Amino acid sequence: MARLKTYFGRKNAIEMVRNKHAFHYDVEQFAQAYFHVPMSEEFAIFVGESDLNNYYAFADLIANVAMLESVLPGDPAGALERMRKEGVDVQGDLHAVIINLMYVAMSMHLGKSFDDLDTEDLTINPELHADEIRFPYFVRGAGADIANP
Repeated sequence: MARLKTYFGRKNAIEMVRNKHAFHYDVEQFAQAYFHVPMSEEFAIFVGESDLNNYYAFADLIANVAMLESVLPGDPAGALERMRKEGVDVQGDLHAVIINLMYVAMSMHLGKSFDDLDTEDLTINPELHADEIRFPYFVRGAGADIANP
């Protein structure tokens, strides 16, 4: 939790993308991004039979360039890597918080460990495909076997 507070307590790529690109576009950044789009990119418009069916692909291209420029100007590959790394790090920290919250809830309401829950092992045939395995919602009795669903 401390790492999440530290991360979100300062400027970061996730906050920047969320606040400037996820729901609304910064008009100035969007206008400047046009000049940063590589010349090799196509400014495509896919035209349908009515205006409602047109897809202005170039707008997504410019929006993505604006986002990458705001994360790390002049280095789109570096911006993507920064966003990937920060996203993975934050996801790991969130996962740790969730696991700890689940442990606290289990300790408060179910017991101190899985041994306190009077759980039972299930045997699964390793030759079965994952789609063939069905876990019963409640399992009763010792030695329950779900190898043959």
